[in-house]
Amino acid sequence: FAANPERDRLIYKVFSTERTVSYDEVWLLIDGLSVTFFLEKFEKEISAEKRFNVRRYFRYYVARLCMKKGEYEAAKSQLLSIQQEMLIDAEYEKLLLARTKESLIRCELAMNDEYNSDQEMIELYLLYPQLIPHSGLSMPVYLQSNARSKEEQELIEKLKSYQLSFKNSGSGPVLKVNIVFGKKEKIPTITLSASIGDQVLVSPFEFSYQNANEAIRIMAYGMFNAGQDDKNLNTKTPQKKR
Repeated sequence: FAANPERDRLIYKVFSTERTVSYDEVWLLIDGLSVTFFLEKFEKEISAEKRFNVRRYFRYYVARLCMKKGEYEAAKSQLLSIQQEMLIDAEYEKLLLARTKESLIRCELAMNDEYNSDQEMIELYLLYPQLIPHSGLSMPVYLQSNARSKEEQELIEKLKSYQLSFKNSGSGPVLKVNIVFGKKEKIPTITLSASIGDQVLVSPFEFSYQNANEAIRIMAYGMFNAGQDDKNLNTKTPQKKR
């Protein structure tokens, strides 16, 4: 990428016909490089970009770069501007809305030691749950299971070692996860489902497993509607031409 003389058009321009990567992948390319250089570049793009509906994407980059510099108030201002835009398409720009929510949570956590992110994490989950396992953010979870054997109880304890904030009650802003252990022809199985309030977000799905690590991985991703068949992926972002 760095050696490409047309990298500005191929990489950094948002929704250019010549682009070779998606806007969400751009951050992976520039993360760890010069914050000052890219902050100046994307600030210029905000004013130079004539497509109104594209400017918000540059605002997102500017916000993330401000966060890198520890300028959380400036970042928050950019992120709130994105959220408040009346023309934003909640259906087709779901990923941007989720990334914006995720970044706002990070800003608040950095600025306020007493900040409780539970409600915002639930909102992020409703937007795009598949982002959460790799976000480093803590998800409020109320876990119910029928674990009885030593092996089953050990699986639940190992699951709790993930970055999850386990609650003692299913009330309030919390993801309710139900795990049912069983057996089919002497093969251990687990059935998992997840809901928020009365809304089922992950329909019950059953899987068998050979070892503890495999079971924990499937459970950890499954509660975020990730890693399962398409029938279980309720959060899909339709593609839309611009």
